[in-house]
Order: sequence, then structure tokens, then C-alpha cells
Amino acid sequence: MESAKFLLLLISLNAISNIVVKIYLFALMNFEFVTYIFILGFFNELLCDSEIQLKLLQTAAGPPTCPADIGSDCATGSGEWEGEFFPNIPKIKYEGPTSKNPLSFKWYNAEEVILGKKMKDWMRFSVAFWHTFRGTGGDPFGAPTKVWPWEDGTNSLSMAKRRMRANFEFIEKLGVDLWCFHDRDIAPDGKTIEEANANLDEVVALAKELQVTSC
Repeated sequence: MESAKFLLLLISLNAISNIVVKIYLFALMNFEFVTYIFILGFFNELLCDSEIQLKLLQTAAGPPTCPADIGSDCATGSGEWEGEFFPNIPKIKYEGPTSKNPLSFKWYNAEEVILGKKMKDWMRFSVAFWHTFRGTGGDPFGAPTKVWPWEDGTNSLSMAKRRMRANFEFIEKLGVDLWCFHDRDIAPDGKTIEEANANLDEVVALAKELQVTSC
């Protein structure tokens, strides 16, 4: 079930599979949309198993484990999430097209050199914070499809910091070097512009700390 929670982040596209390696040069285009589409295409390799897809749907239907209360301790005495956000999920590695491991790359090999550059340098993928951690998985054609267990139903500063820690754990396990966000994606508004800016500064400070330790 832990694997299903992680894979839910990667189910956005079902049409792109192993052909993406042949068109890696498109990653030279520095458009967020192109980067977003290609990263989802690579990670779609992990979603070939119908049993895994069924588990994803079952996971999405589950309620959050943290009560929707701004003062919630989230089942701990400190209000912090204990342990990993994606437990029992190792760092995703390249294992080749014959691998039976659903949590492995079949075609994307970050260290493989192509035309003088590593594949990871041709395809500089970025995790989009809003789409990954703030979006609900819904679209114009359907209702939300995911609920993260660490969410407590609030837009508090402590919740924003918890999401940021989840973000960097996800980035590290996925092996992605970049991420992108809007200011209000990562930090809550305040009653005044000064409070809103202070909230953003505090979350940015945490992000910079996590970014250094995860490199």
C-alpha cells in the first residue's frame, strides 16, 4: 500500500512510455510544460501493472490520517510528522527494460552518456510543487483522486512545512535535481502583506535547508 501512495504521484499520463528516450532532445526546450509532460512520461513506465493501478484507486479513496484541526498534533506530541512520508520506498533506480520491479526506471538511465552529455543533463526534470502536493488530482472531467495522509485539512504554517519535507523526500527518492513553485503554493497567506511575506520567508528558509541536505 505504501508503494501505491508513491505511485499515485506518477499516474498523470498513460500514453507516453518507452518512446520518450528517442525524443530526449526536446528537453533542451526550457518550458515548464514540456518538462512536466516529459517527466510524467518517464515515470509512466512505473504504471504498467493493472494491479498497481487498482491499489492506487483504493489508496485515493482513503481519508487523511490527521484530523482537520489547525491545532492538531497529527497523532504525535509535537505536531510533526514522524518517520518517512513514503515509507518502504527506496530510491528509484534504472534497472533496464527487462526489470520486473514496478518501482524502477526501464528506459531512463540518468548517468548514460548520449552525444557527449548524460541523460539527466539532456532532460533536466523538475517536480512541480503545486501539481504534486497541492493539487487534488482532479481535472475538468473528474473529481479529486488523491488525499495525502499527512494533510490535516488546514493551510497553516506548520502544514506548509510538513508538505515541504514531503516534497524533498519525494525529490530525493525520485532522483530529480530541480523543483518549481509559486509563492502561495508553498506558504499560506496572512492577514496582512507583512504576515504573508513572513510566512513565505519561513518556509523558504526551510526549503533552502532541505535543499542543501538533500544534495
